[in-house]
Amino acid sequence: MQYDMIETLKRIALLGGAKHEIEISSKALGESMGVSQQTASKRLIDLEKSGAIKRGMSVKRQRITITEHGLKELRREYVEYRRIFEDDRRIYLSGVVASGVGEGRYYMSQKGYLSQFKKELGFDPYPGTLNVDLSEAEASKLQMLDAMKGVALGGFTSEGRTFGEVKCFKAKIKDIDCAVIIPKRTHYRHTVEIVAEKRLRDALGLADGSAVEIIVSGE
Repeated sequence: MQYDMIETLKRIALLGGAKHEIEISSKALGESMGVSQQTASKRLIDLEKSGAIKRGMSVKRQRITITEHGLKELRREYVEYRRIFEDDRRIYLSGVVASGVGEGRYYMSQKGYLSQFKKELGFDPYPGTLNVDLSEAEASKLQMLDAMKGVALGGFTSEGRTFGEVKCFKAKIKDIDCAVIIPKRTHYRHTVEIVAEKRLRDALGLADGSAVEIIVSGE
């Protein structure tokens, strides 16, 4: 998305458009950005065409809402600024412990993954994962991990079933070494799965709802 469109989208978000519908005229929007009414109007038209906003009309003003596509563009911008100003060798993720559906134990019992863990990360993982739910802002950091190399575990086939590639990142929770695992075909973009040599719930005294901070190595 072009710079001027991002700037306009950011202004709409700052006026509340990321959370609810706002009403504003092209003139007022232009004044808030230091551009003419005509320029502001054109930018709104371009944003609507791109699918970043939805517009309606009231008597003298426009009703504007940022769409999910527009929010994704803002999140991408947010992640890039974090990479500029934060330590790019570490990413701090904060979330709360949540129960999974038992898939972690099943996948972590597969020999195809276990042998690679031992070789690439230096430990035999406990047969299960710690699931941590992330807020919207924290989940945006996963895009930073997606852009990093990490440690790749190759896919394999076992008993007629295909297991996909997994990317891992060395991490710590308090003083315990662990690893964040991100399946290549994951559906849970607001949850991270963590493996360690120990059962982390026992080692750290965690229960559902416990707050945790994960220090992820980007190296």
